[in-house]
Amino acid sequence: MSAYGFPADYVLQREEIVRDMRIERIQELADQYLDPAGMIWLVVGDARTQLDGLRALGLGEPKVLDRNGRLIA
Repeated sequence: MSAYGFPADYVLQREEIVRDMRIERIQELADQYLDPAGMIWLVVGDARTQLDGLRALGLGEPKVLDRNGRLIA
């Protein structure tokens, strides 16, 4: 915080902003800054129970990796 000259209560100020934010403002910010089509989503979990749900989201075909990060065919 000191490197950027932020006040001592900077974290508390940020917390208050987020706590008081309404869902409409969150949606405005998401629409302004997020592009789901251009994002890479990383989901960690059990493919056996989660893969069908991921496909249903319509974000593209999930790529399944093994524990070492190698693509499973």
